[in-house]
Amino acid sequence: MVKHSNQEVEILGQAIQSSSIEFKKQNIKPWTKSSIHWNLFKENLEGTLIFTDGSKLNDRVSGAFVIFSEGKEVFSRRFRLSDHATVYIAEQTAIHLAIDHNLQLASIVTDSRSVLQALQNINHQELNILQMKNKLKNHKDSIHLFWIKAHVGFQGNERADEYAKIATTHNTIDINVPLNIATLKKKLNKEIMTEWQTHWSNTTKGREVFALMPEVKTARLQGDFRINQLITGHGTLGKYQARFFNKTPICDCGHQQEDRTHIIYDCPLWKNVRSKFFPTNFKDTNYNQPPIVRQKDQIGFKGNYAAEVAEIPSAQ
Repeated sequence: MVKHSNQEVEILGQAIQSSSIEFKKQNIKPWTKSSIHWNLFKENLEGTLIFTDGSKLNDRVSGAFVIFSEGKEVFSRRFRLSDHATVYIAEQTAIHLAIDHNLQLASIVTDSRSVLQALQNINHQELNILQMKNKLKNHKDSIHLFWIKAHVGFQGNERADEYAKIATTHNTIDINVPLNIATLKKKLNKEIMTEWQTHWSNTTKGREVFALMPEVKTARLQGDFRINQLITGHGTLGKYQARFFNKTPICDCGHQQEDRTHIIYDCPLWKNVRSKFFPTNFKDTNYNQPPIVRQKDQIGFKGNYAAEVAEIPSAQ
């Protein structure tokens, strides 16, 4: 694991030691790469069975493993991880602790296919996965991995799930884990979206666009010249032309002001477009109302009306 120097940095308003952040994955020498095989669980599996699981409740992450011998529960361990950990990390940790606890003949059973696939992936670079691979290679004849479908009612798997959930109630963190760079990116992106939404909801600018698009999204919209004019109120609409270029605001239909509201609701030149592509109750909606008042699920368009508009001479 490659880490930055031990400096305190502030992330999302929280002071974190940079040495506790995992910045880079491991570089693996080609001749040391390996793959760990796993099988599907069968109910008639005999011998010592170790069931593992991870859980997240109330923003707390935890895990557990429980050992069964001859059908009887003989040992269990529960642990709570750092709150920034993920369920995937909890599943990893539970399996890793199970390996360390019993290196004799045993079968480790998990419902985390993602961890098993990481162990099987010859190019996987996470430190914890690499450490588990090395230990499993050294005990390839004594420890075997199995995948079981979650919540199918099998006693061992259900007990591990129960213990993992109980561990979220621990008052203190039992195991501190590094802040994975992928988790950090996810947290930062979530914070960025939250701040963007707050700014977009509170600013006094762009309120016409906000009435149509109250929620911020990173997905790109399909661009169209005329649709963009309706969304923004800019472009060749008479109201905009009069404001910035001293041209007439009068619509071609004779209405005193050609603006977005007139085009969408009333302009007779667009009647055919409205009847063909707009929902029948569109007249009853008001996109200028705040989103909490406007029932946005009532508003929707049918078909590709942008292409149709481009062919209407009166709409040019």
